[in-house]
Amino acid sequence: MVGQGDEEFANEWYEKIVVRKECTLGGFIEGLSEQLLSIDIHERIKGLARILLVIKKFDKNFLTEGEVGLLLEFFIAKINDFALEKSCAIEGTHYVLFNNENIPKNCEREIFQGIFKDADVQSWKVSDRSYLFDIFSFLIQTEERINNLKILESDIVLAFVTASNGEKDPRLLMKVFKIFLQIVKHFSLGHFVEDMFDVVACYYPVEYTPPENDTINITREMLSTACEKCLLSTKSFISYCHTLIQDRLTESDEDNPIEGKLYDCLFLKKAIEAFGIIGSAPYIKDYFTAFRSIILNPTLKQCQHSIPKEIKEVIQFILEELLKEGERGRKLIQTIIDEMLENVEPFIVQAEMGLCARTLDFVYSAYEVLKDEEVKLKAFYWIGILLEGKTLQSKENHKEIIEESLPFLIKFLSLSNVFGEEIDTIYKQLECLEGKFNDIIFEHECGIEAFLLKNNSEKYYKKFLHDGINSIVGKEYNLNHNFFKLCHEISRKYPSFLVGELLKQDTNFLKNSYVFNIFTSALVDENSWNLMEKFIFVSIDVNGFDKIISEALIYLSKNSDSMILEKFINMLIKNCSRLGRHQDICHSNVVAEVGLHLNTSQHNEIVSLCIKSLEEKDISGLSSQFSNTEECLQNLLYIVFPLLVQSEILTIENIKTIASVSNKKFEKIIIYCSYISHSKDIDSIQIFSNEDLEDLETRIYLIKVLSIKNHPDYLKLIHSLFEDINNGKIKETDHEILVNLFNFDGLYNDPILCKYSCSILWRQRYFCKFVEIFMEHYLFTVTFSLYFALLQPMLSFATTISIPMNVELLYLLPVIVDALLQVKDIKTETDHHAIISLLNGLNQLLPMAPLEEVEQKTINNIIMKLLEFIQDTSQPFITLQSLIVLETLTKVSPIERISIFYTSVINALSVASKCQKRAIRLASAKIRNQWEILL
Repeated sequence: MVGQGDEEFANEWYEKIVVRKECTLGGFIEGLSEQLLSIDIHERIKGLARILLVIKKFDKNFLTEGEVGLLLEFFIAKINDFALEKSCAIEGTHYVLFNNENIPKNCEREIFQGIFKDADVQSWKVSDRSYLFDIFSFLIQTEERINNLKILESDIVLAFVTASNGEKDPRLLMKVFKIFLQIVKHFSLGHFVEDMFDVVACYYPVEYTPPENDTINITREMLSTACEKCLLSTKSFISYCHTLIQDRLTESDEDNPIEGKLYDCLFLKKAIEAFGIIGSAPYIKDYFTAFRSIILNPTLKQCQHSIPKEIKEVIQFILEELLKEGERGRKLIQTIIDEMLENVEPFIVQAEMGLCARTLDFVYSAYEVLKDEEVKLKAFYWIGILLEGKTLQSKENHKEIIEESLPFLIKFLSLSNVFGEEIDTIYKQLECLEGKFNDIIFEHECGIEAFLLKNNSEKYYKKFLHDGINSIVGKEYNLNHNFFKLCHEISRKYPSFLVGELLKQDTNFLKNSYVFNIFTSALVDENSWNLMEKFIFVSIDVNGFDKIISEALIYLSKNSDSMILEKFINMLIKNCSRLGRHQDICHSNVVAEVGLHLNTSQHNEIVSLCIKSLEEKDISGLSSQFSNTEECLQNLLYIVFPLLVQSEILTIENIKTIASVSNKKFEKIIIYCSYISHSKDIDSIQIFSNEDLEDLETRIYLIKVLSIKNHPDYLKLIHSLFEDINNGKIKETDHEILVNLFNFDGLYNDPILCKYSCSILWRQRYFCKFVEIFMEHYLFTVTFSLYFALLQPMLSFATTISIPMNVELLYLLPVIVDALLQVKDIKTETDHHAIISLLNGLNQLLPMAPLEEVEQKTINNIIMKLLEFIQDTSQPFITLQSLIVLETLTKVSPIERISIFYTSVINALSVASKCQKRAIRLASAKIRNQWEILL
């Protein structure tokens, strides 16, 4: 510790040496000789510290080269004198080196030998070790210094190995790794190759978790990257590195769990990239054996039907690299594949072992790279055995095995361009299974035929189309069914045939909603649209935009060409008089999704045409079917309104025209807000009159739009909202409107679907600011119900934010607790609903809020209120929800903070366990077990 007297001493000597020049540095040190040579170790340490204090006062260029050299000799000599004491000898050496310009030339050897040759660096404290690694780094910092040390090459390497061996401090490890790379780059490792490798290999894989309130800002990722870079820094490490990886891959799951082995696979890829495939070739066969043992390990639960992506990635990388090596690489590949096919066969054909799909994926991963016909045919042979079910012990498993294996049939086919007799064999095998497993077999037959059609090798598409048409209504195929892929490929190659088959069907069939996806899946180009348009329109005209049709159209919007989407919108506009009678919200969702996937010019063209018609009140230009009536204008607006909301080209005059045509209040609110969102004019908010802003729905929607955009007025509007809550202008009956403040999903609420202008991180900002304003006004309210009503939607919204909102959530916890404590009697359905909402909110909040920062009193109040609800089983829903919250609290709370309630909890659970409701009895027993295990 430096005292005030020492500081005064340093200032006095600085004046004498630098300012008044009454004494030299040498004279100053000589004057301290009695203290420096004292038999009292503490006096010697104090003298050295005083010298360093004085030196720290000097400018960088004050000392001459000779004086700097003498100081270095002086401090280095003292290092060994005070090796085990708390002296500043190492700090002094570090300071002189790093804070003086006139460093003696060619001093590197003397410094190295004086400090590191026989030093036990790890015996020093952390701060001194840090200085020493800085000094070591300094010595090998420039080419000139490195050349001066070349004569001591083996000493340098050995000294580093000794100095760094066993280092644990993460800050110093980063320095160790940096020095390591410099030594490997500039010095021959000689006999110390293995020793150098071991210096860093002991840290692989890095297992480091920064402590709470970490200030050193070193992460596990930083240490891992640096460590791995060292391990791969020279080809001298090839054998050691591969041995390390192989040992880890073949360790037991206890010593190296599957997560560790998958990490090792990613490191293996880096190793092969660094060392080259030729240098790594001797180890490749053993790696594939290791991969096989991991893949075929029954304890691997995370990937039942595929191999882990880490293993797939490294397998394919190895094979790709071997292919680049010509004949030599192909020979090794052949050996690997032969062994693979031989060793995996039992795990595929004996499918009841549960490893069939994963093993097939192992083979497929190799086939993806090699495209080897031998591998494909072998896979088809195995799949054929599985389809026949000859190797099954129990025929009850046949269906499951078929479902696991058939997807691989299409996978292997999809990478092939040669289709021989094996296709006929496959179809015969599938045909034999149609009677027993018709649905599964038919879907895969469609998938295979769709692929063959795509490759001009079709065989039975007419039969499968006929079978699908006959069964689609009864089977209700989902959107991803392979039958629709088959329809798509038939439409692409034989469109007239598909239309002819559809025209053979009766009207009821064509109008069925489940048939609609045949029409949309057939849309491949303009010609197919022209052929299918009449079918699409008739179905929509009859069914409207029901759930099935809406899902099909939304799927189409995400997977189709924008030209087809444009034609679809134009069809709706052309027929809006007829379609307008449906007036359902599903239509608007569909149009919004389609609008999202139109290109900008198409979107603008459609909007411009519709606006022109609305302004002129003449829509005959859109279709000869139209008459210029008010009803026709309303129908047109109904069809295109979602596109108008998305549009960025509308002027304020256009917006007012739309509002004047609309006869719906919500449309005026939304179109005005969309204009504000898209407008660059900060005063665009003035499109709303003061009277408009008295309406609560308008205010809610405007706040959301402005917050998404980060408009400067949105905070003022939120304040105004809470002021009206507190002064009673906003009533308790308005709570259903108020909770929409946090509804950002679905039509006209989702900013993406509306194409609203969004600022970065708008969710985080909105939540943070809202909670801040909420708490500010909550403290002064006398009516709490609307505040409480907002809690659950606020918490639900918090779960959609990727960044934890811990501080804000802590603010809300006392509000929920206050709300619960105010519950005395539960008289009305509204009371019941409010309590359930509060309990749901509390259950959401507890896992997210940092409970270590919550006051004990708050936790006490939560538990006491929960126990009160639990014991009152006359309200079973509240009792059950309270039990759920208590279970959550038990899981997330530190034991020492809840253990004092053990007796009370057990007593309350005993009461609840006598309830007639079975769910309550089960929940009580489960929580009682938790508490007894914990405590």
